Amino acid sequence: MTTPDPSQPNFPTPHTCRHCSTFVIHLPDVSNEGQAGVECIAHPPNPSQERLAVQLFGNNFWTEEWTEYRNYFLQRTAGISFFDATEDDLKQFARDGCLLSQRCVASLGDELPDKYALGAMVLKSSRWSIELCKVDLEDLRCEMLLAEEDEEPDNTYSLLAREGSAVAQILDNHDINLQPNATPALQEARRWLEDCLQNHKDCSRPDPTFTPTRLVQISPECRLCEMGTQVKRYAALSYCWGGNQVFKTTEQMRPRYLQAIDSTQLPQTLQDAIYVARQLGLDYIWIDALCIIQDSIPDKAVEIGRMAQVYGNATTTIGATRASAVWNGFLGARSPLGADSPNRIFALTCKLNGRDMGSITLLPFTSEGMQPLDMRGWTFQERVLSPRIIDFGTLRTQYTCQTPLEKVTSDGWSHLPLDRAYGTGLDARLIANVLAGLHSPEEMLHHWMAIVEGFTSRGLAFATDKLPAIAGMAERYGVLLNDQYCAGLWRRGMPANLLWTAGDRIQQIYRDFEPRLSGTDVAAPSWSWAAVSRAVTHRSSYTTPQKTIAWSVEIVDCAITLADARTPYGAVSSASLVLRAYARKASWNLHDARILMSARDTPNVEDFLHTLHGTGSTGIPFDPDALEKEFQEDPKRELEVWALLFGTDEPDSGTGLNPSFFGLVVRKARVGEGFQRVGNFHKTVAWDVFSGYMAWFEQSGKTRFVVK
Repeated sequence: MTTPDPSQPNFPTPHTCRHCSTFVIHLPDVSNEGQAGVECIAHPPNPSQERLAVQLFGNNFWTEEWTEYRNYFLQRTAGISFFDATEDDLKQFARDGCLLSQRCVASLGDELPDKYALGAMVLKSSRWSIELCKVDLEDLRCEMLLAEEDEEPDNTYSLLAREGSAVAQILDNHDINLQPNATPALQEARRWLEDCLQNHKDCSRPDPTFTPTRLVQISPECRLCEMGTQVKRYAALSYCWGGNQVFKTTEQMRPRYLQAIDSTQLPQTLQDAIYVARQLGLDYIWIDALCIIQDSIPDKAVEIGRMAQVYGNATTTIGATRASAVWNGFLGARSPLGADSPNRIFALTCKLNGRDMGSITLLPFTSEGMQPLDMRGWTFQERVLSPRIIDFGTLRTQYTCQTPLEKVTSDGWSHLPLDRAYGTGLDARLIANVLAGLHSPEEMLHHWMAIVEGFTSRGLAFATDKLPAIAGMAERYGVLLNDQYCAGLWRRGMPANLLWTAGDRIQQIYRDFEPRLSGTDVAAPSWSWAAVSRAVTHRSSYTTPQKTIAWSVEIVDCAITLADARTPYGAVSSASLVLRAYARKASWNLHDARILMSARDTPNVEDFLHTLHGTGSTGIPFDPDALEKEFQEDPKRELEVWALLFGTDEPDSGTGLNPSFFGLVVRKARVGEGFQRVGNFHKTVAWDVFSGYMAWFEQSGKTRFVVK
C-alpha cells in the first residue's frame, strides 16, 4: 500500500458529536466466511438486537417456549444495528446540531408505525455498506429511510476504515491515493511488477523471441521504430479512443514518426502512458494508434491478427481504466472521497461481538462502478490476454497478474478484485487457465460462449468490428482446439452454440428489439452472434453436456469466406451453414412478437407451458434476434417462418420436471437464395402431449436448409 502523502487530505473529515455515540454499528463476524458476500448478513444476534428483544418481550424471550418466535425475530432483523433513539430523540439531537440526526429526521416520512425501531442494515455484497432504515415492530417489516427525491444515492453509505486501524482488518474500504502520478506511487507500482516477474511462478513470461512489428521508443528519445528482429522489453497500452484519432500513424506520417515524435503534443492518455512506462523502467511502448498503420488495410489485417502475441508478451499492460477518451488522461488527481457531499460524512462507533473496534466513517455510497475501459469491446481481449496489467482507475491503481491471490495489490480504496464483465461464471484466473490449455475441449467450448456474453456486453463504435475485436482470443482458442472457426463460433461446438439469444430477458419481455443490421453494418452471417447489435446470452444447459438432451439436427457443412485470408479469425465476407432438421412452417406477427408464433396446425392441446406472462399457449414461444425490416415498414404484416427442431430435453420422469424442445427460427433470405436466422425457440410441455409435438415436427421428415 502506498504511504499517503500527509499534505494531501485523502481521508474525509467526518461529522461527529456527542449524540452520534447513540448510533453504534455492529459488524458481523465474517472471519470464517469466504469473500463472496450475501445481501443481508445473518449471524448470532448483536447486542442491539438483544436489547430491543428484551425491551419488547422481557427476559422470557430467551426461554425455550419462545424459541420459534425468537428464531423468526432474529431472522427478520438479521444484520440490523438498532439505534437506542426514538423519533423525539432524533429531533432533539437535530436541534442540537447533529447532522446525522438531521438527515434521519428529514427521511422519516409523515408517519411512523405505532411500534417502530430505527437502525442501519449492514450489507456486504456491495463491498460493505449500510442502509439507514426503520422497522415496523408489528410485522418486523424493514424499510429504507428514503432521502429527498432529487438526491442520489439515498441513505446508503459505504463503510470506510483507516488503513492500519483495528476495524480495517474486517472492512476493505480504505482511504484513497489522490495522486496516482506521484513518484512514490509509481515506484511502488514498479516494485509490484518486479516482484511478479521475479517471484510469481504461475505468471507467464514474455517470449524471448517475439517482437511486435513496431514499437514507440520512449527513452532516450521518442520515435516510432520498425523492430525487425530486435527484441525489447515493452509496455502495451489498453485505452479508449473516444473517437477518431488525430495523432496516428498513416502512410504519410510514418516517415516523420520514424524520425521523431513530439510526445508533448500527444493526447494526454498517450503522454501519461509514456510517463508510466518510463517510471517502470521500460524504454518501449506499444500503442495501437501509433504502431499500426491506420490507413493501410493490409497492415491493419496483419497487426490485428497479432494482438494476442502483442499483449501476451508485453512486460506489462498499462490500463488507462478511468479515461473515457484519449484526451482525458488517467494520471490526474483523484477527487477526495465525499467531496461532493461533505455534510453527509459521519463517524460512528463500531463494535464486533460486543468489542469496541474504534470508529468507522460513513461515506455516501461510493463504488468504482463500471470503469470506461471495461465498457469498450476492443479492450476485452486486451485485458484477458495480458499476463500482467496495471489499472489506473477512478479510486485506485491496481496490479493484476495470473497468480491467484486472496487480495490484489493496490494503492488504496480496496484490495478486493474489481468486478469485471468477463462473462457468466468467468474471472481473470479462469480465463488464464483456459488459455493455458488447462481445460478440456468441452469445457473450453462452454467457456467460449460465456466469453462471448462478456464481450458482447461491451460497446463498439462499429458493428463490423465484432469479429476483429475478439480475433486475438479466437486465435488462442484455435491453437488449443484445432477446430474450424465459424464467424465467432466453433464447428465442434455446434449445434449448441447456435442457440444464443439476443438481448436480456427484460428486453425480450417488453419487445425492446433493435432494428436488424443490414448491408455494410454487419460483417457476419445471420446465425452468428456477431450479426446482432445487442449483447447475447445462452442457456448453459445447451453448452454443458447433459444426459437428458438429445440433438436431432444434423450440421452438414459450414463454409466461410474470409474478408482477408491473412486474418483467419477476423471478419468474413460471406458464410453459409448447411443443416438438416425436422421443421414446420409457421406465421409470425409483430403483435405476438415475443410470446408465440401462431402456427395454425400446431397440436391443439392444453400443454403445461409457463410463459413469462404465466399463461398457457398452443403456439411456440420464441426470442427474436431483432426487429425485421418488414415490421418497420408495416407493423401489421405477418412473416412466414420455419421452426427448425434442434433437439429435446427429456428429464427423468422421477424428477417431476416436464420435457421441452428447442431450435432455431428462420425465414427466407431477403436477398438471394437460402434462409436467414430470425430467433430461437424453447417450449416446455406436459409429458402427455410431448409425443404429439414430436410427431408434428417429424411428420414430413428432415429438410435441408442453407442458412446465411
